Amino acid sequence: MNASPPPSAALPDRLDRRIAALLGVLLCAALGFVSFGHVESLDAEMDFQTVRGVVVHRDGAIHDDNPAGAEILARRASGNFGRSGKFYSWHGPGRALVGVPFYLAGKIGEALWPELEREYAASDSSRWVTDAAPRELFPRLAFTLSSACFGALAAVCVFLSARVLGASRGAALAAALALVLCTWFGPATRSALNALQTAGLLALGAYGLLRYVQSGSQGPARALSLPGLFVLGLVLGLCVWTRPTEAFAVLALSSLALLAAYRRRASGRPLRELVCFAAGALLIAAAMLFWNWHRFGDVRQFGHGEAIEHENFLIVDPLLLALNELFLWISPGKGALLFAPPLLLLPLWWRPRGQRLERTLLLFAAALFFAWPIFSSGWHGGPFYGPRYLTPALPLLAMALARPAGEAWLRGGARKALISCVLALGCAVQLPAWLVSYRTAHELASAVAQREVPMPASYVELYAAGQGVDAASFAALDPVLRAEAWRRAEHAFDNEQRQYFAQLHPAFFPPRLFAQIAWHRAVKPMPLERERLHYAWIASPLEAPLALEAEERARWTPAATLAPDELSLLPSGLEMRGFANLWPIAFATRFAWFPLGLVSGIAAALVVTAALGLAWALRRSAPERRRVE
Repeated sequence: MNASPPPSAALPDRLDRRIAALLGVLLCAALGFVSFGHVESLDAEMDFQTVRGVVVHRDGAIHDDNPAGAEILARRASGNFGRSGKFYSWHGPGRALVGVPFYLAGKIGEALWPELEREYAASDSSRWVTDAAPRELFPRLAFTLSSACFGALAAVCVFLSARVLGASRGAALAAALALVLCTWFGPATRSALNALQTAGLLALGAYGLLRYVQSGSQGPARALSLPGLFVLGLVLGLCVWTRPTEAFAVLALSSLALLAAYRRRASGRPLRELVCFAAGALLIAAAMLFWNWHRFGDVRQFGHGEAIEHENFLIVDPLLLALNELFLWISPGKGALLFAPPLLLLPLWWRPRGQRLERTLLLFAAALFFAWPIFSSGWHGGPFYGPRYLTPALPLLAMALARPAGEAWLRGGARKALISCVLALGCAVQLPAWLVSYRTAHELASAVAQREVPMPASYVELYAAGQGVDAASFAALDPVLRAEAWRRAEHAFDNEQRQYFAQLHPAFFPPRLFAQIAWHRAVKPMPLERERLHYAWIASPLEAPLALEAEERARWTPAATLAPDELSLLPSGLEMRGFANLWPIAFATRFAWFPLGLVSGIAAALVVTAALGLAWALRRSAPERRRVE
């Protein structure tokens, strides 16, 4: 490998920066419009409650002065209680700290439209433990839209990083758009989970490091400033504070800073620059340790203890590890190759000689995301479209593949046909996830499986009695639904057998099931009676809020589903009919006076303006697209 950058590589110029700005505007508007608009899962709710704890209570804990927080505390008899007796989330607080500006922006919307906020709070408050406070419609909306912003940021960083690595403008832009349209990264931006914040921060850090590496051949005048390197360290440190498991990838990515220091040994002051970069990261590390001590009185306690025990982390069975790794790549419900077909182009990464070392380091950092999840029974990431924990690796892979794929495309022939087919397949695989909420298919499968396979009301009773599953009912299930029955049945087996069954069930929710749901949700809505039947949820009494009476617990319905005895939707499940999974349409359906036209008009204007600007910018760089570098 050649340690010096090739002459064709250069820092992004003025036109590149204009394209990046237009791309960011286009993706922010488009992805924001198709966002869920609500906090759709318990993990995301924990992050939102932490944001609320930071803003309202100044402590980052979860409190019972709002319905969702009260429910969480009622369902958690033990767990992450700190030394002051307060309950803390098991997630890194980085998501909460970055989410504070979005929460405050939502509070502004709450002040502008108080009638809508009150109507939202009164619409389903009986479904929660307490009616102590509103459900905070606009802060939740703004918090969810932050994922769209970080998704757009990651795509912009892919474009700029690809340019730094020598890709043409067309190839760099295609890589950024393929990240959103041809992999599960795009549908993931609809969620409020922290995977998108991690991906955005990691992509920003990768771009900064690549820019620093490339500046090694440009002399001191083109190097990043010392404050810029300090901020770069803060960004990567904040990425780790959002998800501590990303520390391995961040360390691997930080080796780019050592490469830059080596290249700048004669023309700059690399030691001082490395110290500034490390200082930013160490400042976040010190804040992490202080936060651990403040909460639990122990700098080594990150709050993941209960979650790690629950998810059965640190699996050492070789068969389980091999199965998990295999499922991460090729399973029909969680396989990376199925949900991101452009990964089939990975063999192309070695072809261009220029920037090979940088691409290798990017791929190594991305490969670490495929390593750590296999040690957990939660390797799949739960109800998510695709393998959730691999999401931050996708921008790094897109950066590494942009130039090789672009040059292969320009050579034409079979390579061009292969790339075209892979991108078309990727778009087709993501289509169902754009049409419906990805949780819809999982909830439908779970509800039907629970109806078809008789189960005792309590999982504890099932496990204690050692009962099996009715073989006839189990065999009669559709294979896709049978997978969910496995999850419910695994409690009937002993510990050794349970470990195997716990690994398998998420691997069998293929996009075919999402496509079927999309047909009924967006194209051919079912009659309301069938809607009610399919979305009814038979919850175990142990899963219901403990503060409810026995009769209420028996028919309690988790958020994001229909109540069994009603035809109306809960606000957190606004994806039921037509295209109401788009939050502006859902708002207009539920609250007729909401200014849907204004929101749609602004989003459409931004998308059209940015698209025209991108077309103009690419037209200016047409000669470059025709040149094979």
